[in-house]
Amino acid sequence: MKQFYKIFRTLALSILMLATLSGNTTPVADTIIYVPQINLTASSGFGPYIAGKIQNDLIVTDNLPPETSKVTFCFLDIDGIQVGDGFTKTGTNLDSVSWEVELHSLDLPLSPGLSLELVYGNNSLARYFIPYAVYPDTIEVESTMGFGPFISNNYLFSDTLWQPVPAVYTTFSAKVLPPRTDKVVFYLMDETAAIDSFYVSSLPGMYLDSVSWDNVRIDALPLSTRQLKVVSWCHGGPDAGISVEKNLSMEIQTPFLACYSNGLLYQDSIPSAIQNQTDGHVLLVDSTKNMTVTNMPGGNSFLDRLGSYSFMMYRPWSFESWIRFDMEKITSGAEGRMTFMKVDSAWEIVVENKPEVDSLKFILNCPIQAGYDIAHAQISYSQLQEKEWHHIAFTSNLPVYIKRFYFDGNLLDTYVNIEHLDYLGSHAYEYLSLLGTKPLIFGGCNAGVRRRSDDLSLITAMDEIRMWKVTLSGDYIKNNFSRPTLQSENLTGYWNFNDLNCNGVNVADLSYQCNNGTLMNGALLIGQFPGVQFIMDTLVFHSSHALTDSVKFDFIDKSNIVSDSFTLFSENGKFTVFYDIEALPYTTNLLRTTEYFPGTDGGYSTIYDVIIYPPLPVATIRTGWGNYYAS
Repeated sequence: MKQFYKIFRTLALSILMLATLSGNTTPVADTIIYVPQINLTASSGFGPYIAGKIQNDLIVTDNLPPETSKVTFCFLDIDGIQVGDGFTKTGTNLDSVSWEVELHSLDLPLSPGLSLELVYGNNSLARYFIPYAVYPDTIEVESTMGFGPFISNNYLFSDTLWQPVPAVYTTFSAKVLPPRTDKVVFYLMDETAAIDSFYVSSLPGMYLDSVSWDNVRIDALPLSTRQLKVVSWCHGGPDAGISVEKNLSMEIQTPFLACYSNGLLYQDSIPSAIQNQTDGHVLLVDSTKNMTVTNMPGGNSFLDRLGSYSFMMYRPWSFESWIRFDMEKITSGAEGRMTFMKVDSAWEIVVENKPEVDSLKFILNCPIQAGYDIAHAQISYSQLQEKEWHHIAFTSNLPVYIKRFYFDGNLLDTYVNIEHLDYLGSHAYEYLSLLGTKPLIFGGCNAGVRRRSDDLSLITAMDEIRMWKVTLSGDYIKNNFSRPTLQSENLTGYWNFNDLNCNGVNVADLSYQCNNGTLMNGALLIGQFPGVQFIMDTLVFHSSHALTDSVKFDFIDKSNIVSDSFTLFSENGKFTVFYDIEALPYTTNLLRTTEYFPGTDGGYSTIYDVIIYPPLPVATIRTGWGNYYAS
């Protein structure tokens, strides 16, 4: 429309004069024809006039040539055809003539001209043509659903968690079109070009007053849609047409975030977490370096008087610990075994390297005689995944035949030697008479024994050792083996080696039993391995739009500082992240996901709250602490 307005911004009085001399006078070929000089004024000027607006104009001509006998006013279109009624005045010697015209009654097209015709003198005829500026009225563009924001998305993923937005239709219409409009085009535009279009043309000899584009599917429009442009072409209008633009606002659908943590599904949220303890310690061991733990008797029963840990068959119990393997020794083909847990003659847990079958074997053994295994399970070298640190757990339940090994939270196929268990059951009193209250040993059990075994240092460090007087379920182990735990009445021993007041010798028992440990034979505490509390949560981000090509994940703290950031690329609309949320600083308070699309500037962000609690407090040795709470 601006281009059209520029055409009429400057008006010049252009006079086309055609003088015709008739009667007895014969024009001479080289004679300059006299053009009468007249005055012509209009009360509203010669435009601009807004088409359809109620408006009068007073057009006056004076200083007419002598013997003017006829004056005719009318409007002509660009084809020279008269528009509406004109005005004529006759007389014998007219000096001035005025025409008060109702412009709105003429239905003026664009680009008309005011025509003035004089008859004067001896039947001389003079014609004057003055361009008259007519502007179209403002074209009214409407949408039955408005102009946004619209959600730009309607695509299906196979995942059942994805819910597409419903189909949304609108009708675009254009009204109050310029006079003599014969064609209108609707364009849906992005930043540079048309995405879609719709043409409307009039029937021959007819014109358009209003047009519509019905049932446009707007939820299926690309996110890059920016504008609805309506262009009309009318007789007398500019070659480029007259255009009106309406901005369209497109938005993404809210993306879907599924967080799988601790065996549970969290939808569009992240569970609260406790920050990993990264400044603790682990126990350094080998075939002789170890930690001994008090095995104090307690209670009134005979079994209790034997010691807190001198049990095997006669009650439910569980053991778990993180252990560090000597991977070089294991994969080099060294044959042998290492007893890394032992108490009295009651039980011991052994790891045996079997390079001939590329596997490790875990054994629960009763040391009343050599090789008296009770249960065992085996893992292949491939399950080590070239990592040094792994979690091992063992559970025993009633009846006594139910015994299980777990590795990295996963249940192993466990073989139980029923013959040996039956023997121990039938010789219970003989067996129990061998039990005393000797210490519980973690690490190299070769030290201090009368008969040395062929122990190899297959395990070089231990951490997060927990003894339980209950049978832990497989789900509990899987969901908690990488998490710190608070004191529980079911814990009979808990050593995490994070006590900073150990003086290099003593290790606090965090259970109610207060059975503290002592470092022996050169055992040391070394810096914590972060992976001991490495919990792989799974975040599955379902993008909000089919065109999403990448998503940036930013974990941000309360000071708006990015704690961690990474970018993933689309896999059929999904972005899967394996991430240890508990490794984030406890100041982290939100996750910002930013989706990027081809052809768009910036991205679309979604915010999720994050709550990270500080690490658990570190307990220190307190004399009688356990007894106080146990009572």
